[in-house]
Amino acid sequence: MRVISLEKESSKSSSIPEKKQSMANSQSHAHDARLHDTASVRKHLDKHLDIHSSRKQHAASHEKTRETPNHYAGLLISLIAVLALIVVYNFVVMQSLNKKVSVDVEKAQEAAKPALISLTAIYPTDCAVCKDLTTAVQQVKKLNVNVTSSQDFVAGSLDAQALIEKYAIKKLPALLIKGDVDKLAQAGLEKREGALIFADPEPPYYDLEQEEVVGDIIVTIVKDSRCAQCSNLMSLVAQLEKGVGIVITETKQVELSSSTGQQLVQQYGIKQVPALLFSSDASAYPLIVQAWPQVGTVESDGTYVLRQQNPPYMELPSRKIVGLVNVVYLTDKSCTACYDVNNHRQILTGFGMSFAKEETVDVSAARGAGLVKQYTVTKVPTIVISGDVSAYRGFDDIWKRVGSIESDGSYVFRNMEAMRGAVYKDLSTGNVVTAETPTQ
Repeated sequence: MRVISLEKESSKSSSIPEKKQSMANSQSHAHDARLHDTASVRKHLDKHLDIHSSRKQHAASHEKTRETPNHYAGLLISLIAVLALIVVYNFVVMQSLNKKVSVDVEKAQEAAKPALISLTAIYPTDCAVCKDLTTAVQQVKKLNVNVTSSQDFVAGSLDAQALIEKYAIKKLPALLIKGDVDKLAQAGLEKREGALIFADPEPPYYDLEQEEVVGDIIVTIVKDSRCAQCSNLMSLVAQLEKGVGIVITETKQVELSSSTGQQLVQQYGIKQVPALLFSSDASAYPLIVQAWPQVGTVESDGTYVLRQQNPPYMELPSRKIVGLVNVVYLTDKSCTACYDVNNHRQILTGFGMSFAKEETVDVSAARGAGLVKQYTVTKVPTIVISGDVSAYRGFDDIWKRVGSIESDGSYVFRNMEAMRGAVYKDLSTGNVVTAETPTQ
């Protein structure tokens, strides 16, 4: 019984904690249920609020949609106004451009039409050497012109005098061009009083202020006939007439020994003869004026005196002849294929050289061997020049490219390549060689 009682007590005592645990569990479940119910309510409320917010946003979206047509209507009107302004502006610009193009086309068409002009020539009363206006008239007619009339006047006539005064003409002959002169733009033509004037003719011309012909040169040559080797200045005068276009109306040749010759020598300080003198009319030629400072002087009376004479000439007062040269043509007769040494003579005469003595010497001869040794010649044929070589202006500068100038003043040709493919003999090897053509 005691055991049973103990078991009951034990069972009873053990059941008390179980009840307590059960009650605790029930309370915990009830608390969890209440938490669950609260969370559900909150979730339901949040969902309801979200739905409500979504409806409000949807309603606002519908409201904006209802407002959009009115908003874009104002913007559309503004764009239409701007486009209208652009169209109007483009129209105005295009009209302006079309008008300008039309005007330009009309101007171009008008400019393309031949200029209607009249020509009037005025000649001096008496000037046989004066240039005529044929060349000037031909140049004008080559332009896009239609010459409607042409007339000539002589300076002594009333019509010519009236034109000379009106257009302030200073030189004759003169050419007047009237009409559509604005279409003409030609060098040498000057616009005065609505006309184009060709009033600067080539010399000789008649100077109305000085009342004389300008540009008819008188040439004086002072020479010594005893100097047979001296250069002939008449060839130079002929070249100037043809090449420069100067007009020489008189040429005087005066002997040095004459009183006139001696007077000219003293007056102009002449140191070389033959001497060349131009009258003051040479100043009418621009080419002479520009070039003369390099070759001569202009004296106080306007006379042009040539000072740099081409040799040979006689030097005063010593009367020594300057500009004569001696040439030795050095050959090798064993070289039958070698170039002709006389080719050098043609080159030297091209420089205007005058020869006092010429000789051909072979390297096998004593004189030839002596020249080979004296000047260390290694290639033949060649030449050795002596005398007044330096009197020929510019020759030294050219010779430095093809040869040497020795201490005794002799000039030795050495650059075989300058002969362009010439055959020569190399004395150091004994070989016959063809010179290479120099590269550009």
